[in-house]
Amino acid sequence: MPTLIGAAVLALGGLVVMRLARREWHRVNRTMDAQRSTPGARQSAQKLEKDPETGAYKPVED
Repeated sequence: MPTLIGAAVLALGGLVVMRLARREWHRVNRTMDAQRSTPGARQSAQKLEKDPETGAYKPVED
């Protein structure tokens, strides 16, 4: 009987973890979808050029 109770508690714990993970998954997807649908949310990418002296990348001025 204790084995059955332990298995039931373990199953309920797994169910709770899965529900929390699913809730977090949906929250993140809602956030990403909201950002994706916002006009002007994505900025145009600048072209970068490597500085030969420092090795750092800097934006190229047109």
